[in-house]
Amino acid sequence: MPKTHTILEVFIASPGDVAPERSVLEGIVSEFNLTWGDKHKVRLEIVKWETHAYPSFGRDVQDVINNQIGDDYDI
Repeated sequence: MPKTHTILEVFIASPGDVAPERSVLEGIVSEFNLTWGDKHKVRLEIVKWETHAYPSFGRDVQDVINNQIGDDYDI
């Protein structure tokens, strides 16, 4: 049976030297989705440049990422 959930996009922006902390956050989001997602009809989706941006041209790398990701996320 199909389910209807509200999807909240969670944008993760951080410097490169906090990879372990980002990994912990991804685990927390995954655990939330598995334990509370169905009960509350909510899913968290992580948005980050590694998965939501692609090679392109711009003033600089940050400009490319900003244009592709934009600001259409919830958290």
